[in-house]
Amino acid sequence: MAVMSDRIRGLDDPTMIDMVMLSPEEDRIDLIMVHTGVWDRSTGLLLRLEEKWQHYVGFAIHGGLARMYPDYAHLPWRIVLDCRVEPDDRTKEFVLRANELTRKEGGDFVVRLLKRP
Repeated sequence: MAVMSDRIRGLDDPTMIDMVMLSPEEDRIDLIMVHTGVWDRSTGLLLRLEEKWQHYVGFAIHGGLARMYPDYAHLPWRIVLDCRVEPDDRTKEFVLRANELTRKEGGDFVVRLLKRP
């Protein structure tokens, strides 16, 4: 199972779920958000990340995930921030705080650095 929106907009569209995937072990649902640009340390980018994270958590805990993928709704879930460039310190701090809050809701929030081809 891998479902993507027609156009991945990443942090440019905080209300869009970029991708939902079943983990290779089929023991977890990954809600993937994509950031293809650089981390410019701007407040605007950090606010868009926070808004998108809130949208993803809401999708997971308020029934969106269960409605769209009822066969997998019983599985643990995590939010994965896929990026090509390591986040700046400010963004890393946000991810750590957001992960603590995500865990309280039953999920995880992690960063995954993608290798360039």
